[in-house]
Amino acid sequence: MSTSLPTTGVIGGAVGLVTDGMLGGSTNEYKIDSLSGQYVDTFGGAVAVPDDGGYLIAATGNFPTGVDLVVTFSDGTTTRPCYSGVQGQGYVCRATNNSRLQFVAPPMPVGPVTVTVTPSGMSGFGIAANVVKRTFSSVVYDLRSETPEPRKVGPRRVGDEE
Repeated sequence: MSTSLPTTGVIGGAVGLVTDGMLGGSTNEYKIDSLSGQYVDTFGGAVAVPDDGGYLIAATGNFPTGVDLVVTFSDGTTTRPCYSGVQGQGYVCRATNNSRLQFVAPPMPVGPVTVTVTPSGMSGFGIAANVVKRTFSSVVYDLRSETPEPRKVGPRRVGDEE
């Protein structure tokens, strides 16, 4: 559904501009379909993001291009902006194309959150996710299992724990 933007004007004194509402648009057309990343997982049917932050996340959906986007994580009491992951851009994200947006997750308390994308000058749109406690056990066991046997790196499997 698109909003009407009837406008008539003169550009440079020579060209008239008349629109039929196609320049305007409502954010209903923009949406986040899914979140993915190396440490993003699905847990109980919902997207799970680690609580310690700093992870690159890719959102797929329909995003406006050519405008500044601010991505936030909010649990109802705490709202934190996400870094763009691009040097010098800070919290200002840009969609690489109209279907992909990357950002870096902030540290958040464990629990349900809403990931919201807000284009400058428009209303935001979002997706539900869960922030979960990050455990390093699987990564530690994977690294230990790749180390040659003579090395004393500790238990190589959960079953090796005493």
